[in-house]
Amino acid sequence: MNVCIILVDCLRADHLGCYGYPKASSPNIDSIASRGVVFENAVSQSNWTYPSLYSMMTGMYPSSVEISWWDQKVNEKFMVLPELLAGSGYRTGLMTSFKGLLNPTSFCSHFKEARQLKIKDGLPENLGGWVKAGRDSFLLMHIGEYVHEPFMADREYVRMFLDDDGLLGEAGNPIVDSLTSRTITSKNIRKVLAKINTKRARLSQRQVKYLLAAYDAGIYYTDKIVGELYNALRENSRDYLFILIADHGQAFMEHKVIGHGLTLYDELIRVPLIMEHNGRHSARVADPVMLMDLCPTIIDFAGLRPKSAMNGASLMPYFRGGKVAKRPCVSEGFPYIALRNDRYKLITKYSRLDNYRDIFNPVAKSWKRKLLTRFIHFLPDKLFDLSRDPAERDNLAGREKAVYASMMKEMNEIAGKFTLECLPALETGIDDEIKKQLEDLGYL
Repeated sequence: MNVCIILVDCLRADHLGCYGYPKASSPNIDSIASRGVVFENAVSQSNWTYPSLYSMMTGMYPSSVEISWWDQKVNEKFMVLPELLAGSGYRTGLMTSFKGLLNPTSFCSHFKEARQLKIKDGLPENLGGWVKAGRDSFLLMHIGEYVHEPFMADREYVRMFLDDDGLLGEAGNPIVDSLTSRTITSKNIRKVLAKINTKRARLSQRQVKYLLAAYDAGIYYTDKIVGELYNALRENSRDYLFILIADHGQAFMEHKVIGHGLTLYDELIRVPLIMEHNGRHSARVADPVMLMDLCPTIIDFAGLRPKSAMNGASLMPYFRGGKVAKRPCVSEGFPYIALRNDRYKLITKYSRLDNYRDIFNPVAKSWKRKLLTRFIHFLPDKLFDLSRDPAERDNLAGREKAVYASMMKEMNEIAGKFTLECLPALETGIDDEIKKQLEDLGYL
């Protein structure tokens, strides 16, 4: 079987037609979704890339694998999906434009082959060649352009998603320009975002609308590539499993922040999850599921057995007309942690958990981080009824006290597993080339 995961960085579920978006941003993805299983409420385990990916590849919570930065590798005692598949004869590969994922001593080391590829390098042709080269294969293709900032789709595509052509003039704003420019040389995107998020710079509503149009234009441009990748897999495979996901979403001032890695609202953690297996199954699943369910699911499809316990659950029953037992979904993003069931969502802080410990010590060791964590600790928790408040505006924590207490108890029980299961990550370091790209993108 040829297993192919297409991961579009920062892709929000609610900006795709198959998830109810009214604009025509994703015709190819929508077509694929009509042939496969669409998980309507898939939740990422982290609000930024690296811990999200490791959670997917291990089937474990981010806190259990203790991954907090780019210069780390998961403890060797944890099972990692591509290594398990390789041990059973699968050819495993990683294709990405992002050098941070190609560090040969960390994430990249779990794959037999790795290539740095941008969209312009012919992703469909590379996928077709990959599939032809072996019957059993596992490929993770990470697309980190256009939908991830900078939102650099051509102006003609941006115009397609503007409600008013007069908004094109907002492209001349220096902040908007820095977030949509094709050239990031000497520009630190993250610093631009930080200025907005700390109120040192302001985005008007018109500028936010333009950025959203540029984001949708990036989705539209990438959607064409996804369609070609899907066709390349089908044309060259007799037995395939095609999976479209995102590692996290992207905020556009819905809760007064822009970017990702800052909050755990749904614009950052509700992601697309579409699985198409040989055109045999078509369904829509409303039950909440987690991205870390991918690891046990793929193991099931491959007919293998895991080498260790996982926090995720196989989604295979949904392909056989059954269901997976309901369980709460956890998402993490220091200093916040969130718990979601099929109706309510709780956002609290690690510091409020009974079994709290400094899980993310590498991130939290500076005095500024510790001061921020102490300040945030005293801010009110958030509780939302997603069935009537999907935009997460009405905080019920002070009114629905029984629900809040019940979910806090459940969150503490799950967090207790972190302490029992966790193993320290391995520090690997990063080279100068990777450091340069991380600096350009604002991670350093």
